[in-house]
Amino acid sequence: MKRLTALLLALLFCAAHAQVRIRTMYLPDSLSGVLDPQCLLYDSTADKLFVAGTMGRSLAVLAADGLARYKRLSLPAAVRTMALDPARSRVYVPVFDSSVVLVIDAVQDSIISRIRVASAPSAIAFSSRTDRMYVASQFSDSLAVIDAASLQVIRFVRLLRQQDAVAVNPVARKVYVSSSNRDTVCVIDDSTNAVLRRLPVTRGPCFLLPVPERNRLYCACRVAHQVCVLDAATDSLIARIPVRQTPQYLCFSEADSCVYSSNWQDSSVSVIDTRRDSVVATIAVGVNPITMVAVPRESTIFCTNRTSGTVSVIDCRNHQVVATVPVGSVPLAMSYLSRHNRVVSAGQNDSRLVEIDCATNQVTGQTFVGLSPWHLLWPGFEEKLYCACPQSDVVAVLAMGGALLLDSLPGKGTFARLILSPAPVINPAIREDLSLSQRQNNILFLLSEGGQLGPSLISSELNISL
Repeated sequence: MKRLTALLLALLFCAAHAQVRIRTMYLPDSLSGVLDPQCLLYDSTADKLFVAGTMGRSLAVLAADGLARYKRLSLPAAVRTMALDPARSRVYVPVFDSSVVLVIDAVQDSIISRIRVASAPSAIAFSSRTDRMYVASQFSDSLAVIDAASLQVIRFVRLLRQQDAVAVNPVARKVYVSSSNRDTVCVIDDSTNAVLRRLPVTRGPCFLLPVPERNRLYCACRVAHQVCVLDAATDSLIARIPVRQTPQYLCFSEADSCVYSSNWQDSSVSVIDTRRDSVVATIAVGVNPITMVAVPRESTIFCTNRTSGTVSVIDCRNHQVVATVPVGSVPLAMSYLSRHNRVVSAGQNDSRLVEIDCATNQVTGQTFVGLSPWHLLWPGFEEKLYCACPQSDVVAVLAMGGALLLDSLPGKGTFARLILSPAPVINPAIREDLSLSQRQNNILFLLSEGGQLGPSLISSELNISL
């Protein structure tokens, strides 16, 4: 049993513009078996969080607040990615080392199907228009097309080996799959599953960005230092746009109808006008830019700079950097919380999340989570932000407001719950940290394992009134 007495619960009340409370849940071997958690998926119908890791052979199904464990599901191997069928509340889990896709009923917490696909399923995308899942494989030349209603593979589409990315364009009714082995993007008709074109792009295709507004697909090619443009109407390659060295990430801004390319080795961002498919600006940012998010309300782009430990804020109206925000060591993951007009950046080396007010470009709060925060997930309509920390086997749940409650259910024992609304009765001007002793950790561990402990004992040990 790994680190029995590790921290199970930490609540931080931050004196920020909006009160943020964090609860950190440790996932030991005996609790779920999920090690190195990097994949997060949220289902709103079941109100559950699914956590998978690149180590261990388990998937944890948690309550959305992170305080209760619903079930542990055994997997044949580790997991790198997941996808959701929202209409049926089903989770699709490609298992890279076993050539299978598991289908989980999110309401019943059970595996309802094991679908054989091609070798090493590495990427997956769902199309609500066709009601199909598309599963790309890294060690095969076949793309599996799964009918979401029958849970059957209806076709294996012959493409090229080493399929790296798959993207769906519902407007053009096309599916795109990139192959870095052949420097090619394949175009598939989503109605007939026929391969329409195999388009040679250029060296190192690594990122696909459909832009339905322009009916085009933009493909970053990091080895050739170019961004290729595919016309979705004619299925043709219409431009190879030179950018600076090693384009890694693409982001579209509706404010100026431009695609932004973060150029890793050049420490710059190229701005591509989608109306003429040419570079209209090259913006110097920090060292090794990578992840970007668009903030429509402010007409800005936020870009993380990995080596500089900063976030550059780019004004889309004049293509200039208007702020450089220090956010800590090695920022990689970033998420925009549109409801609160905040950007949250994860610093991989210093184990903290930094919250930035997008209106002022100022840091409004920071929260320490587990080691190496890697993946941020914000469902978009929830008051919760999830963060996976693989090096400490931790999943953090952040909420705008909340209250810790402990109650006892007859025949079921005592349970801890984090209620997200209404906001707790706590002075928001005072920062309070709740740290747990070893004995308190052990008590909460027993609770997570279904231990029968009375509410009075829990109340006294945690020093919290019930």
